[in-house]
Amino acid sequence: MSSGTQRHRVPRVLLGLLALLSLATVVALPAGAASHRDAPLTSQDPTADQNDLYAFVSSDGTQKVLNVIASYIPLEEPADGPNYFKFADDVRYDLYIENSAPVSSVSGVTTTTFTGRPDVAYQFRFHTKYQCGSTFLTIGVGAQCDANAGPIATVGDNHQNLIQNYTITQVNPKAGTPSVDLTSGQTLLVPPDNIGRATPLYNQGGNGDNVAQTGALTTGALDAYTQQSIHTLPNGIKVFAGQRADAFYADLGSTFDLLQLRGLKDPTPPVNTLKGFNVHVIAMQIPLSQLASPQCPNGQCVMGVYTASWRRAVTVRPSTLSPGQDPNAPCSTTIACNATRIRVTGVNASTITNPDEGIANSSTAFSIGPWQQVGRLANPLFNEVFVALKDKDRWNQSKPSDDAQFSSYALNPELAVLANAVLGTSAQTTGRTDLAGIFIPDLLKVDTSTAPVPLMAGDVGDPGPGAKCGTAFSTLSVFGKDTIYSPFQNTCVASGWPNGRRLPDDVVGIALYALLGPTTGAAALPNGTGLSGMAPVNNHVFPFSPTPNNGRNHQHASQ
Repeated sequence: MSSGTQRHRVPRVLLGLLALLSLATVVALPAGAASHRDAPLTSQDPTADQNDLYAFVSSDGTQKVLNVIASYIPLEEPADGPNYFKFADDVRYDLYIENSAPVSSVSGVTTTTFTGRPDVAYQFRFHTKYQCGSTFLTIGVGAQCDANAGPIATVGDNHQNLIQNYTITQVNPKAGTPSVDLTSGQTLLVPPDNIGRATPLYNQGGNGDNVAQTGALTTGALDAYTQQSIHTLPNGIKVFAGQRADAFYADLGSTFDLLQLRGLKDPTPPVNTLKGFNVHVIAMQIPLSQLASPQCPNGQCVMGVYTASWRRAVTVRPSTLSPGQDPNAPCSTTIACNATRIRVTGVNASTITNPDEGIANSSTAFSIGPWQQVGRLANPLFNEVFVALKDKDRWNQSKPSDDAQFSSYALNPELAVLANAVLGTSAQTTGRTDLAGIFIPDLLKVDTSTAPVPLMAGDVGDPGPGAKCGTAFSTLSVFGKDTIYSPFQNTCVASGWPNGRRLPDDVVGIALYALLGPTTGAAALPNGTGLSGMAPVNNHVFPFSPTPNNGRNHQHASQ
């Protein structure tokens, strides 16, 4: 079997459970922060480090849509100024979708065979400027460059010194058709980070001293900055990019400390280590009609989704600046700088002035050469707690189409061996085809033929013919009997992970149930990790991620 054709199939019970419901093994899975700081190199490169990926079906009021949300920059402390967090100009952030995987049906069982090769890619590039370089403040003082500091009234106004906008390019890797600039002349602005009185409209009552307002049920109930930063592209796709509260929840403090998990091995109640921290999010809401293919009529099928970050092959740092010289200023008749001559494979560089190809300017750091993938993410947990240290960076730099080379990590997980030794369990340590079915190739597989999935308590999914599916929302997804009818597969499938992933899904609890088996899992963990009540309150409308924590008023978990 070649790495380019990986015959990992999705049966009619979507990832449904891939035989997970029949497991009899007993093991506690020490899941980390999904993918926060998951590998040696990305842990030193936070702006290119993916945290979590979510993909689920909802409605925009007129049609079904696929929501794809990727978070970057782990563990942002909201009060960490004056240089607050932002997307990197020299990183390319990509979202990928495979929507033409071969489909077959035998005896009523629908099977999708994923190749790991995407059909559609959306490439995000960010561009940063400061309205005033003569102040140390990035928020509160801006275009006037004077002492008239004040709160931001609208995104990009004169009090928002640090301004970021972005472009989106659609690429169709398999078709080989020309790329398309989806920006279409729009200025797609990133809202400011939430720091407090300078950004009052993020917070309850429009008061910068209050905690962030979140839990919006309608677009009109979102804070003003978020509303102003939702952009609609000509093809009907909605996009958002900016800071949000981290929607993921886990007890990291006990997870990696000898597997002494609070609430399991340790009777001490668990805590949500991520409480009070922010991340940066890229979100897309894509009409399913935009994702149709011969194998996916009207965009109704099982799709594979992942995100990846890219950097140029070579980065050159600037030489010593002259006194008062702006490090971002180009060479001119008034600013002396020496041309840098450099040649990289794929780039003819002698005195190049385009920063995307190489800058011949010793006063400005520049990147040149071909794009190199430095990180990727689909399902939570895999690179973090399955892949060995020696291969973590290589995994991040490889493609899902080559994931067969990492299949042994899913089939024969070291995690089970460690758990047996530490916890005294007897977990199956080899032949874990159930795990390989989810993680190889590592795509977040989502059934887009279902009705909009429940996202919070009170939401109800489609029970299907004979009302066979259990539609009550549960953070434990299928293990909480939260299923929904799939017309494409003609059966009940999980409403949440591993059928895509919703923001409130207790992915640690779901993984524990999968590995413990449904009976043992329900007895040992009736409430999953016990953390769902400590999770951030998400918004119920696009961009869904919770409003960013206020730098002036937020709380972290008490350890």
